Amino acid sequence: MRKSLWIGLGLLPFFFHGSRALAGDTVQPNSPDPILRIAPIDRSRSMPLEQGPTVPLAPGMTTVLMHFYGMRGRPIIWLRIPQEYVRSRGNAAVNNIGFYFEITYPDLKGAFSEGNEGLFGCTGYCHGRIMIELMNRSNVAPNAGATLALMMRFKHCTIDHSLESASFSKVERCDGPLNFPQVREDFYIEESADKQVSGYVICNPLTPVPMCQEWMRLPKHGDVEVHYWFSMHDLPRWSALHRSVANLIDGFVVKTIPAQS
Repeated sequence: MRKSLWIGLGLLPFFFHGSRALAGDTVQPNSPDPILRIAPIDRSRSMPLEQGPTVPLAPGMTTVLMHFYGMRGRPIIWLRIPQEYVRSRGNAAVNNIGFYFEITYPDLKGAFSEGNEGLFGCTGYCHGRIMIELMNRSNVAPNAGATLALMMRFKHCTIDHSLESASFSKVERCDGPLNFPQVREDFYIEESADKQVSGYVICNPLTPVPMCQEWMRLPKHGDVEVHYWFSMHDLPRWSALHRSVANLIDGFVVKTIPAQS
């Protein structure tokens, strides 16, 4: 259900950022500086239900303790994130239920990197922008096939050979509702040798800013789920983009801490 909701709201992260903290989600209205003021992670907007353990901090890093969404007694994921990607107020670990941040592709620089100051002021997927959401999915077994089937259950979809890509096993084109053709979704599906769904990318080719999105688990830290949006322009090099995003975020994870209660 949660993923289905995000499909319908796929473009909203650039206009409405919801309850999770976002690095760079506001402009100070009276700032004399023409450069956009970038907001850090704000712990007051996405507090978890329980307090996390005490962990050592690291210079130049934002320490995040990412809790399972809306539930106590689950493992906590400890992250150290270079401050070119995410910053926090104060000098303490941030207990959080998940957050967004932005990078540029293919250089993988964060929004706080020199030269990226205007990233939040541009429209759409300019400068190779990728928007990333991290979530704690500890003790939840991934099942890409079941999730995909649920998403497509009430859609009118057909295999579209004209959209075939070397990176995917097949592409299913799902038409938008009557009178709303612009919300058409193309499902680029990756299958294993035994025809089981191993992954998928969803693209909206007819929206004003053609975009794609993917959910994936990190290869080295399967408790972390990554939901990221990228320009459809980069779909032909999706395999490299996927690996780059996964490797970058894998490097943020210190470890998964056992449940505290």
